[in-house]
Amino acid sequence: RKNWKPELAGDDPNKLVSGNSDLIEMFVKTNPEIHFAPGEKWEYSNTGYVLLASIVSRASGMSFAEFLKQYVFDPAKMTNTSVYKYVPGKDPKMPLRVYGFSTEVNGIDRASMDYHFLNGVSGDGGIYSTLEDLLKWDRILCTEKLVSKSTLEEAYTPTILNNGDTVNYGFGWRVGESPASGKRAVWHSGGWVGFLSYIYRETEENNCIILLTNNSTRYFWSIIGPLENILHDQPYEMPKLAIAEVMGKIIFDEGMEAAVEQYKKLKLNEPDTYDFRERQLNQLGYQLLELDRLDDAVVVLRLNTEEFPESPNTYDSFGDALLASGDTSNSLVNFKKALAMDSTLTATREKIMKIEESLSDNS
Repeated sequence: RKNWKPELAGDDPNKLVSGNSDLIEMFVKTNPEIHFAPGEKWEYSNTGYVLLASIVSRASGMSFAEFLKQYVFDPAKMTNTSVYKYVPGKDPKMPLRVYGFSTEVNGIDRASMDYHFLNGVSGDGGIYSTLEDLLKWDRILCTEKLVSKSTLEEAYTPTILNNGDTVNYGFGWRVGESPASGKRAVWHSGGWVGFLSYIYRETEENNCIILLTNNSTRYFWSIIGPLENILHDQPYEMPKLAIAEVMGKIIFDEGMEAAVEQYKKLKLNEPDTYDFRERQLNQLGYQLLELDRLDDAVVVLRLNTEEFPESPNTYDSFGDALLASGDTSNSLVNFKKALAMDSTLTATREKIMKIEESLSDNS
């Protein structure tokens, strides 16, 4: 991992890459139960966009990639934008394309995240583009060259559920207001295999913010608010530094005891400089679990229960670490504590049942 080179990512021709037809076939075979009736509630659905792309392809008689090129990318002159197509090794059609990666817990090594067996699915994502091309897309949406004004207005209109409640999501856009002017703003985000994207458009003020990254950074979401403030000459604060990154490096360089000591020292002396929210320790704990550093994960996630004793999630996560380390009885105690605090934690309930069944079988 330390010497990972982007151009080698995804170089295995034997890796499976599924497409839309594979996903649809899976749903036909499994026949999953309906989650809820149309209009009863709202929930983001990647699968819904995959089905829409497949409908576009069948109705137009061309692949979704060809349709987008002919009716969106070419008219908008988005010459560096295309739908993903798996090519082993370096793609000759995109010789400069970037690859998704993450930084290891030690703060030094890089790990490839570019491959996933669903990379070939389109409609919910899978489009490579650039800042310049996405700005061209923003610009052409200010005209009627791609979509009529009436259709765009419908896309920017919040959803009304059957019970009359409003959901601030239109057709592919989250809908709200500029925090500075109060005028309409629409935006959307996405994330996949190390990539993160965000586009924010103030449609009445002709403003646009576009963010793209391929490095799984923890700071991506925290810079959006300050950028919006800068756009309107409003005061802004710099994002707080991730305490998980500080602790991760110390764990590998000096050990867990030094990391916990530094955590407490920084929280006491620099609480406004670092991000001490619950998810910092939670994410670090699971990263350590993935690296099979079970003892370290137990310490970090135990610390999270001490720092956030009112959060059921911390006990559930601590239970996961204890279970992975072989401490079944104490993991059960923490799972039950989490469920007692939040009875909606169905996954936690299932873990409890599984442990109790195992203990019963062994008695």
